[in-house]
Amino acid sequence: MNWKYPAVGFLIILCGLAFGDPIGATVSQLSSPDEILSPQRITFEGYPNETPANTLFQGQGLLFSRDDAEAIYILDWSSLGRVTTSPRNVLATTSVYGANSRWATHLNIRSSVPLFAIGAYFGNDQSDPDYSLTRLSVYGLSDQLLGSVEIPVNNNVSVDQFIGIQSDEPFLRVRIENFETPQTPSDSYSVVLDDLVFSNVKQSLMPIPILIDIKPGSSANPVNVKSRGTIPIAILGREAFNVVNVDRASLRFGPNGGLPLNGPGLVDANDDGFVDLVLHFDLQESGITCGMESAKVSGSLVTGELIEGVDSIRTEGCNSVATTERSPR
Repeated sequence: MNWKYPAVGFLIILCGLAFGDPIGATVSQLSSPDEILSPQRITFEGYPNETPANTLFQGQGLLFSRDDAEAIYILDWSSLGRVTTSPRNVLATTSVYGANSRWATHLNIRSSVPLFAIGAYFGNDQSDPDYSLTRLSVYGLSDQLLGSVEIPVNNNVSVDQFIGIQSDEPFLRVRIENFETPQTPSDSYSVVLDDLVFSNVKQSLMPIPILIDIKPGSSANPVNVKSRGTIPIAILGREAFNVVNVDRASLRFGPNGGLPLNGPGLVDANDDGFVDLVLHFDLQESGITCGMESAKVSGSLVTGELIEGVDSIRTEGCNSVATTERSPR
């Protein structure tokens, strides 16, 4: 049986009919992690292959589980010849020899604090009709379904498709499932995720636009995507914006939210008479990839208001070619 779906994701909003009252939540699909305001990010890197991950990120407020209470593992996906957004590791509900007896086609995520947005890159689709789409659902503070989004798979073997959702009502539970059809769960394909991004900031808040200067002193702003160093970025002060009020710990750079590490701090980087905030950000953690023409810094003020600024970049070091091959389920 052949099933065909549109090339774009679609949205399901369920209004709590089983509970008697409409939920009243508005959920919407996100097309990129860059759309999530004040993101937190888990890359799953830095852990040995087959590290159990159920409670590994409890310090960041997240617990992972399967319905059968079996372990969920961090796997070295690159060792299988598979491409993922931040090599080498992924989070997977696959079976592990001597541990899990079977894979799971779903993943549960529970947060210790209310969230307003979540997303991740997914894959493991292998041109099999048994796995044609992935669904992400979020559940509110009373565990009522707020809504879901679905993305048809692209059957290119890689962990490279983003699925994300935001809600104007907070949620504590997330479920990700693989399906054969919208009504029939997949029987054979486990959930595989990379670069999980989430936020406890209400996404409907519009950020205050700020001026930033990537690599102060350079007009071209070249960024070597292979660099494992840092990149200086200035948040520019002006008469109507005092950079002293910026919450440095909240700042994130790039689509994956690279962290600020250090920097000269408060200086006049562009000699205009206003104090600027100059910090160095982790380039590898930023998620800057070949072909990007701009990058964003987001964060908040110490008073809670969101801020966001964009500057142009020119990517360099882009001559590598990735390869893929089919792998086990």
